[in-house]
Amino acid sequence: MAFSQFPAKGGIPSGNTAARPSSPVIGDTYYDGTLGFLLIWDGTKWLPCSAPAAKPTSTVTDVGTSVAYGTVQGSVAFTEGDSGGKAAGFTATQSTFSTTGTSSTQVVTITGNPGSYSFSGTAYNGFGTSPTALSVSQTLTSVPQAPTIGTASIAGPTSVTVTWTAGATGGKTVTGYTVTSSPGSITATVASGTTATVTGLTANTAYTFTVKATNANGDSAASSASNSVTPAYPTITGGTLTSDATYYYRAYTTTTTFSVSNAALTADVFCIAGGAGGGSDNYFDRQSGGGGAGGAIYFAGQSLTTGSHTATVGAGGGPGLGGTSTSSTDSEGKNGTNSYLDSLTNAVGGGGGGCHTGTGAGSGATVGKNGGCGGGGSGYDSGTSTQTSTGATTSHGFAGSPTGSGKGGGGTGQVGQGQAGGDGTSAYSSWWTTAGYGVNSSGTYYIGGGGAGWNTGGSVAAGGKGGGGANGSGGSSSTGSTGSVSGTANTGSGGGGSHMATAGSGGSGLVILRYLKTAVA
Repeated sequence: MAFSQFPAKGGIPSGNTAARPSSPVIGDTYYDGTLGFLLIWDGTKWLPCSAPAAKPTSTVTDVGTSVAYGTVQGSVAFTEGDSGGKAAGFTATQSTFSTTGTSSTQVVTITGNPGSYSFSGTAYNGFGTSPTALSVSQTLTSVPQAPTIGTASIAGPTSVTVTWTAGATGGKTVTGYTVTSSPGSITATVASGTTATVTGLTANTAYTFTVKATNANGDSAASSASNSVTPAYPTITGGTLTSDATYYYRAYTTTTTFSVSNAALTADVFCIAGGAGGGSDNYFDRQSGGGGAGGAIYFAGQSLTTGSHTATVGAGGGPGLGGTSTSSTDSEGKNGTNSYLDSLTNAVGGGGGGCHTGTGAGSGATVGKNGGCGGGGSGYDSGTSTQTSTGATTSHGFAGSPTGSGKGGGGTGQVGQGQAGGDGTSAYSSWWTTAGYGVNSSGTYYIGGGGAGWNTGGSVAAGGKGGGGANGSGGSSSTGSTGSVSGTANTGSGGGGSHMATAGSGGSGLVILRYLKTAVA
C-alpha cells in the first residue's frame, strides 16, 4: 500500500477526515481521528471497520404477475446508508410478514387481498443491525379471484351455455373469462359478462365445465366444475310427419299435447282456425249465407323449449238446422273455434253464415263475431234498398268480409244465384304439399275458402277454393232437400248455406310446425 501518510516505521495511516488518502484501493485502511473510526475502503467509499450497517433507504414495487388471489407480493429494493458499516444483508418487513437475505432486493409475500400496504426494513452486518428504514407504502395486486360456477345448460345439439358469478378482480381490470370443457378442453372466451356458450361439442357426450378469469397479472384459478350435461339433438313427438329437401313438417289435425326433448327446437308455426257453419232458412222466400273460413296466422322462428306443448286445433262451426215445414224457424251457422300453439296469438275461427231471422255472427253482417272471416249475410224479398248488393243480380245479401287470411262466406239475394264463397289464401303454398291439406283441383295450394250462399231459386253457388271449400246446395221450397256441402276437415273451410235443410258444417282447423332437417339430425 503506497500512502504518503505511512509512518516510516510502518503501521496504519491516520489523520483527520480531510487527510484521507485521495486514491485508495480496495482494502486500504485509515484511522479517522475526526470521526474516531478505523475505516476501510470498499471500492466506492470509506466504511467503518467495526460498526453496524447504517440505516438504509428503500423503494417498493408491486409484483402482481402470477400472484395467486389471496396473496400479494411487494418487492423492496434497499440502498445502504453512508454512516455505518458495510451491510451483509437486509430484512424487509410488512407488519407480521418479513423476508431476509443477502440481496439488496427482498420480495415479501403477504397473505391478504389486493390493497395498499406499508413496508420498512433494516440492514445488518457482523457488528449489528441498522436502525429501521422509513416506512414506504405501495398498492399490491394479484390475479383475479376464481369465479363461482353457475349452471351448464344445453343450448343445442353440440353446444352448452355456462353461467357463473364473477369474483374479485385482483386489483386489476378483468379482461376476459374462459370456459373449458371436460372432456375435450374445448373453450369459449368472452371479454365480459357472466355467460358463455361453448360450441363444437359432441352430441350425446356428457360434459362438465370450469371458468377462469383473466387480468393483466394472469389467469385466476379455475372454478369448481359445473353440473354434468349431455348435449343432444332435440326430438319432438306427435302429429303427421312429412318432409321436403330442407324441412320437416309436423301437422296436428286434432288438439294434441306433444313433447320436445333434449334441447329447444326452433320451428316456424302455422295455424288455421276452424271454419264456420252455413246458415239455413226455412221459408220459401228466405235465403241463407255461407260460413266464413277460419283465419290463418304464422309465426317464424319460435323456440319450443323442452317439455310439453299443446297444439289446439279449432273445430268447425255447426250448421244451421233446417226443417221441412214452411213455418220452421230459421237457423244461423255457428262460428268456428280458434287454433293456436301454447300461448301464441290465436288464429280466429270463421263467422257463422246468416239467416233471415238470426241474430248471430253472420246475420246481415260483414264481419264474424269472433274476428275471423265473416259469414255471408242473408237477403229476402222485403230487403231494403240500403242493403249492399255484392253478389248475384238484384241480390240484397252480401258476402262476409275477411279479417284473417281466409275469406268470408257468400251472401244471398231474392233473385238469382247465392253468392260464391271467397277463395282461401295461397300465401303459404310452399308449406304443405300433401293432397288433402289445402289443395284445390288444379294443384294450387290454398287455406280453406268460405262457404257459398243459397237463395230461393235453388241455384248452387261455388264454394271458395281451397281445402274443399263448401258448395251451397239448392233446395225445394215445398219438399226440402239434402244438406249443403260441409267444409273439408283441417282446412278451415266454411260450410255452405241451405234452405229447409241442414246447412254445411265448417271444416276443422290445423296446426303445422316446420323445422330444418339439420335441427334434429
